[in-house]
Amino acid sequence: MSVAETEIPRTAELWLPGMSLDHEHPIPTIDELVDHWADTHGHIDVFEAPGVFGAVRTPDQVPTFVASIDLCEVVRHTKGSLLGVAGIPLSELDLSNTYHDATSVSDDAVQPIIQTLMNHDHVDPIEGIEEIRDIMRSWRELGAYVVANTSTLPGCETSTTSFLHQYLEGCFDGIVFPRNHDGSGPISKGHALAFIIDTYCEPSKTRALHIDDTFYHCNSVKEHVSALIGADNISTIMPVYPGSPAVPKGTISATSPMHAFMIADSIVSA
Repeated sequence: MSVAETEIPRTAELWLPGMSLDHEHPIPTIDELVDHWADTHGHIDVFEAPGVFGAVRTPDQVPTFVASIDLCEVVRHTKGSLLGVAGIPLSELDLSNTYHDATSVSDDAVQPIIQTLMNHDHVDPIEGIEEIRDIMRSWRELGAYVVANTSTLPGCETSTTSFLHQYLEGCFDGIVFPRNHDGSGPISKGHALAFIIDTYCEPSKTRALHIDDTFYHCNSVKEHVSALIGADNISTIMPVYPGSPAVPKGTISATSPMHAFMIADSIVSA
């Protein structure tokens, strides 16, 4: 029997670079995201995040400290996993380039590849994830309100919340998706954190921190959160990888994600 005569299901598709996989990995509705967060994290009173796509738990009391945590290259090797697809070892991770520049993968092919990696559990946690988990749990025990603040690409939302449940259970009160991977979008990570503080805190009595491997996200947090709670009350910490741009003025430099969380722990504990 020839290949042409073989019965092949009409639904079978061959994915080629440039083709979307949005039908395979659709963006959840806000209700689906809220339900998924509540189910995976065991939270009640979970609602749509203020001002930005996301799901957050209503705090039991007014927080006086809010911690905002980037995810990719801070708690998981997203870019490192993409490098693996291109046959490039993690040791050559270089943050000076965009995803497609670093791997020679075309820009329009990045999203479906990342969707596939994340939705099939092929993105590894950062080194020291267990220690990071213990540190973050201690923050919540002290009363800090902790939010994942990520530019994760569309179609990766539920796999991201599942990742946090698997590796960082008990660490987060919610997650927000500003959709601002390259820093050019209308809602920045700084906006997202400011929305949280303005909604659930008394800004004049609040301190905050943000950990991020990207300089323009650190800058956006400094800009928008400083305007709300004062420049002296917001700390930004940037773990530096090879090829990282210079750490922006006012941001604390860390030699690794683990080091960044150790610095953050000293701030929260104080």
